[in-house]
Amino acid sequence: MPDDLKPADSPCLKLCKLDDTKQFCVSCWRHIDEITGWRSLSTKAQHAVLASLPERKAKFYAGKRKETQCAG
Repeated sequence: MPDDLKPADSPCLKLCKLDDTKQFCVSCWRHIDEITGWRSLSTKAQHAVLASLPERKAKFYAGKRKETQCAG
């Protein structure tokens, strides 16, 4: 990542809803620690979190599809 990064805006959508494990928000896809510590994260860490969110969302929905598949 470039060294001249600006602090990232929080991806919070103000629609907080925790997953079943109470580990991350299924609105912004951040883990609880990332949500509560967002302002104290380094700029580099904030951008790393943002970069990981699409994959987290995809994994969540992939898991949901497996749970709802019909057996036959």
